[in-house]
Amino acid sequence: MPLPHGHRLKPVEAVQGWLTQAGISDGPLFRRITPGGRVLAAALQPEAIAAIVKKLAKRAGFDPAAFADHSLRSGFVTSAVEDGASALRVAEITRHRSLDTVATYVRRLDAFRSHPGERFL
Repeated sequence: MPLPHGHRLKPVEAVQGWLTQAGISDGPLFRRITPGGRVLAAALQPEAIAAIVKKLAKRAGFDPAAFADHSLRSGFVTSAVEDGASALRVAEITRHRSLDTVATYVRRLDAFRSHPGERFL
């Protein structure tokens, strides 16, 4: 899957830094980390990812019950669509087989922004 280098978040640079810092040369990218900071070989499980997302949502002042591991995918899909990416291209990146499934991940903050009927209503 292609990953853009980016201008603000620089995901490629961040992943390369993580791989170097964690000493990862093969295996899972996202791994368990001990309380002492040691990176383990075991991959993070979905439940652990959900717990991390909930913890960070709470820290940011949101209701953690409204977030889970799929919030990351939903956030990506929503941001991409809001920024003008085609649903077909988003599905290619997220590996969804159906555009209907991609549409279920879009969480519009402003339902009336770019409304198809705004010019004639």
